[in-house]
Amino acid sequence: EAYRKAHEAVEKGKMDDAHKHLTKALELFPNYAEALTLSGVLELNQKDPQAAIADLDKAIKADGNYAMAYMVLGSALNMQSKFDEAIRSLQRGQSLAPNYWQGYFEMGKSYIGKADYPAALRQLERAESMASADYPLISLLRAHALLAMKQFPEAMAALQAYLQKDPQGANSAQAHK
Repeated sequence: EAYRKAHEAVEKGKMDDAHKHLTKALELFPNYAEALTLSGVLELNQKDPQAAIADLDKAIKADGNYAMAYMVLGSALNMQSKFDEAIRSLQRGQSLAPNYWQGYFEMGKSYIGKADYPAALRQLERAESMASADYPLISLLRAHALLAMKQFPEAMAALQAYLQKDPQGANSAQAHK
């Protein structure tokens, strides 16, 4: 119940309430993989990948079959430029939940970090085809990979797609450049 309340608070943007309910959930059940994973997500939102990784490792130890923990761990490892580790975590997550588009998105980021742009494009295409809603950052990452491959017309189209979807986004000024 405390975890459910924390999750609802996150969806409403009430982070103080989310932290309060999440703390309660983890006091009641310290090895609750879903709560530990949500804690990791909140720590990533606060730009604290180290704390997130600690919680996500606990989540995976508590439930080695909870796919979302692997996906979020991959994101945290990407933030630290630990791309090989991120890929391993994301591959495990994908094996457990092959329909989570977020895993393919994060995998695309990992491959961009490793400068394996063709692999990144394959992952990003998969993410885009699976995402239920339009996620503009996929276009931005695709543009990054295409620019690195010197495929300028395709990169320009991807940048324009990003700007059309999110003209006032946090990355729009960079996309214009």
